[in-house]
Amino acid sequence: MNLFVRNFIQKYQRVLRKSKPENLLKLLSAIEYTEAILEITAEKLFGKVFKWLIVFVTQLTKCIIKLQLLIFHKTGIQPTPSLFNFGSLIESKKNGQSDQKGEGFFVLKHSGRTVRTIKNSPVSF
Repeated sequence: MNLFVRNFIQKYQRVLRKSKPENLLKLLSAIEYTEAILEITAEKLFGKVFKWLIVFVTQLTKCIIKLQLLIFHKTGIQPTPSLFNFGSLIESKKNGQSDQKGEGFFVLKHSGRTVRTIKNSPVSF
C-alpha cells in the first residue's frame, strides 16, 4: 500500500509540473464563471443535496488549482478573476480620452483594484 501511494504521488507531481500556469488560470476562470450555472442546474434537476455536492467539488477543485499555482509554479496568491478588463479604460482616462458614459469606475486606494459603479452595471432581468 505504501508503495502504491508513493507511486501515485510521484506520477501526480509530474503531471502538476508539466501543466502551464496560463492554462491553469484559464481553467480557474472557466470554473469561476460556470460555478453558479452548475449550482442552479444541479438544484433544479437533483435537489439541494446534489447542489451542495457540486458546490463542494467546485470549491475543492478551485482550491487545488490555486495551491498548484502557488506551490509548483510560484505565481502567488490568485485573486478572483474579473469578468471585465478595466485596464483599457484606465489607460484611456489617463491619456485624456473621455468615456461616453462618464466616470463609470473608480480605483480603490489601498489595493489599486478597479471597481465599476452601480449606475454603470449591466442590467439583468
